[in-house]
Amino acid sequence: MKELHTLRKEIDNINTEILSLLAKRFSLTRKIGELKHVHRLPPKDTKREGVQLEGLEVKAKKLTLNPSLITKIYQLIVVEVVKEHNKRTSV
Repeated sequence: MKELHTLRKEIDNINTEILSLLAKRFSLTRKIGELKHVHRLPPKDTKREGVQLEGLEVKAKKLTLNPSLITKIYQLIVVEVVKEHNKRTSV
């Protein structure tokens, strides 16, 4: 059972890292949103999103991760980023 505890602790640490990286990502996208607002750019960049998603799917396959799971996660993140951009521009 010690091995189970050790593995779970490692997962807990990884979860903390994931949250930290998401916080950093959203901090950067807030700054991008502010720049887009100042320069009157749309909050959504569909072309860039497509390129990013394709790249993530390729990387996911190389890491033996399910590309459709990675797609869902990425799309969820993008939806939240756009919501935040839209909130900032409507203030």
